[in-house]
Amino acid sequence: MGVWKRDDLEPEPESRDAQAFSSPRGQTMRGPSVITTVGSSNAIDGTVTGDNDLLVRGRVTGKITLLENSVTIANSGRVRAEIRAKSISVLGEVVGDLIAGDEVVVHPSGSVQGNILASRVSLESGCRFKGSIDMEKAPSASSAKQKLEPSVRRPQEIAEPVQRASAQTVIGSGSESGRFEVLEERLFTLPDDYSSRALREGVAHLRSPGCKTILDLGRPSGDNVRFFSDYNCRLFISDFFDSLAREGTAARRSTAAFSDACSRLLEFPPGTYFDLILLWDLLNYFNLAEIGILMDSLRCRCRPGTRIIALLSIYRSMPDEPFRFIASDGTRLRYELATKARRDSPRHMEVDVLSEMPGFEIETCTLLRHGMREYCFVLNENGRQPSTTI
Repeated sequence: MGVWKRDDLEPEPESRDAQAFSSPRGQTMRGPSVITTVGSSNAIDGTVTGDNDLLVRGRVTGKITLLENSVTIANSGRVRAEIRAKSISVLGEVVGDLIAGDEVVVHPSGSVQGNILASRVSLESGCRFKGSIDMEKAPSASSAKQKLEPSVRRPQEIAEPVQRASAQTVIGSGSESGRFEVLEERLFTLPDDYSSRALREGVAHLRSPGCKTILDLGRPSGDNVRFFSDYNCRLFISDFFDSLAREGTAARRSTAAFSDACSRLLEFPPGTYFDLILLWDLLNYFNLAEIGILMDSLRCRCRPGTRIIALLSIYRSMPDEPFRFIASDGTRLRYELATKARRDSPRHMEVDVLSEMPGFEIETCTLLRHGMREYCFVLNENGRQPSTTI
């Protein structure tokens, strides 16, 4: 048990600063309220319980249980504990599971490594999250059906199916080069969205009987959490690219370092198998050897019928960081650009990528007008060799 003073947990009248922090969405709470504060210079090791809302500006290790109250981890707060509360708001850092009767909100400055169980979960743009999300909310039949209904598509946004004979074609020089550069600029235009055949296939798979498990390796998106909460599923999120960057293995990495990073970042509870894996455009940021290592790490967590959604760049350059992809409904994806800086695109060949994904075959392949080939891969029944060849 750590050493802490009695006034470390002294109730204090709700200040303007505390009001801003204590509401899950940063809104001022109305009515009389008393907030217990763990000061920025204080550290507690043990179990915290009580009848007041809690604001953590310091450090807490152990367990926090306030089932009828709210818990807010301020920007300076550092918590290594399971938190159980009516609502939880994170602006600082938490390592541990979050269990809320109402809502969990991870603000842009917040970082959570652990699992979330709540009726509502909001991951705001810019936050860091690694773990799983369980939404205690029965999927609405009407909302799920609505998500699968085709939306009205404007002609200029309709995706164009890939012609198999030209799937590996690189646009040439001369007059085509100017058109290529004009099209390439569209990749850096915001905002944009498109009709996604791969997302439609993935959502259709989620509607099949049984509770499904999803792995999102892209940047955290509260919109995606809300979208998938309408289905009977469990969602794991691992911000893979940014996690590599924080470890210093995003650039100039060795194969051994990348393999070690995959082992650490893609560690899941025993018996976890994924039905849908969202790779988004991550494969463009790895070489073929790294793609093989990544797929080896994921394949042991797949089962026959597992779908993978991935996009491959066909342009000579691409954003320096991956897009954030957001499911706006059951047929459309919106993408957000993190930076306008560019890097050379590897322009991976389809057949080369498939060679690093033994057991997977192409279910859909679509050439998009914004310079990506979108794929939905599926693990076949034997899980070893693809039943079709390219």
